[in-house]
Amino acid sequence: TVSAVGFGAMSFGGFYGPTNEAESMRTLARALELGVDF
Repeated sequence: TVSAVGFGAMSFGGFYGPTNEAESMRTLARALELGVDF
């Protein structure tokens, strides 16, 4: 099964403009801690 909430990460690759890699990685790590796995 997958979590009820999905995590969109398209912006992490710079699709919408410049990104902050460190902030992106912190956000992803926190989502995983909270059980988001899709």
